[in-house]
Amino acid sequence: MLRIINKTNSVVVVYNDNFNCEVAIGETKTVSDDFLTDCSEIFFKYFYLKESETECGWEKGISRYYYLYNKKVNIPTITKASVRNIEEIVLERNDTNVNAIIIKTFCVKGILCKNGNEKIENQKVLFCDSRIRKRLLWIMIPKLTILLLFSVLLALTAVIAEGTTEIKIVITCISALLFLWWLYSIKVYIKIKHYENAQNKYK
Repeated sequence: MLRIINKTNSVVVVYNDNFNCEVAIGETKTVSDDFLTDCSEIFFKYFYLKESETECGWEKGISRYYYLYNKKVNIPTITKASVRNIEEIVLERNDTNVNAIIIKTFCVKGILCKNGNEKIENQKVLFCDSRIRKRLLWIMIPKLTILLLFSVLLALTAVIAEGTTEIKIVITCISALLFLWWLYSIKVYIKIKHYENAQNKYK
């Protein structure tokens, strides 16, 4: 028997070639071994997602309040995991934000499968729409280019240009922040690049 515990705060659909069921928020569902003997891989996806969400409101910063507005486009995915020799799976939310240069944010909505406190090995995230992966990667390229270019230019300015030590320190700090942002964006880019496209039979 396989126990599936849903901690994603959303209804999840669990299925393979032999069965299909829904796991409500906070529910524990049991799947018989009869459905898993000849097919140890199962798939997880959200039952329903809004196409887009708008986040807005006043946020408190370090020294002042500021108004936050962000339009988030939700992109559903499917998680594939092998449950061989596993008796319990805990499902957790696993979202990845892909920020474009403009206000809009793309949120890749995923599900993380864990066995106790450990992530189940070799699980894969699959895009429902094969065009989405390519689109997201193309969206990130201008951002990565601009961040790296400005970081390098500011670093060179701090070294070559004339000015007070204080100004050079400020420019260097800005350059370092842009470079850290670039590193984080590269990490997201690589993560998305490793996601695959779902075959029609598993959508």
